[in-house]
Amino acid sequence: MLNIIFMLVVVMGVRLGIETLARAAEVMFPWFILLFLALAVFSLPLIRIENIQPVMEAGAKPILRASITFLSFSFFSLFSFLMLPASYMNHPKKAEKAFYSGGVTSGLMLFIIVGLAILVLGPDITAIKIYPSYTLARKISIGHFLQRMEALIAIIWLFSLYFKLCLYFHATVHGVYRILKLRDTRAVIVPLGILVALYSLVVFPSTTYQQTFDTKIWIPCSILLGLVYPLVLLGVSRLRKAGGSEGS
Repeated sequence: MLNIIFMLVVVMGVRLGIETLARAAEVMFPWFILLFLALAVFSLPLIRIENIQPVMEAGAKPILRASITFLSFSFFSLFSFLMLPASYMNHPKKAEKAFYSGGVTSGLMLFIIVGLAILVLGPDITAIKIYPSYTLARKISIGHFLQRMEALIAIIWLFSLYFKLCLYFHATVHGVYRILKLRDTRAVIVPLGILVALYSLVVFPSTTYQQTFDTKIWIPCSILLGLVYPLVLLGVSRLRKAGGSEGS
């Protein structure tokens, strides 16, 4: 039921169009940043520097392996933005700058969350917890007045996951629309929404399966979709342009 209710809101947002979603994101973004800063500031008194010592104890190899995982969640997952047609944008030339700045910002925020979790909880607890950021928020206690700030994390998750799912769903709808050469994208939004709500139970039947998917399946998929495919399309585009200029 929770999946169905959440998917209904996603379907509603995609039906209203990408401009409506963008304006809603503009309204929510300052609150998102405010809550994120509040979480970071309230966690500062709990920091223990010894939790990150010794630095690079196991060498550089585990760090490089973890960097690929980090990129798969922070930057490679932005491939859904590549499905937005240029006709949706008032300033298409600024889209590239916004794409990279957004990717860097999201990576920086994820880096801060992971860093705070390690500095406050320690590497062992951070590694074994499914949601270490949630545990981090529960540790916050300011003057025995502000305590158990996990609601901050819940609201941040709600904002970010909603817009991320809307972008993925919009990319899926637009892809089906182009492949089937339909007249209107709204004809497939509701059927695809039903499939997504049902398929979510198949993709993640349990938390253990989700952890396995995130560590073994999502990383190569994100590299393929977020790095290999865009580079191939870019190369084909350059070859076409070179061929066209030589022909002319």
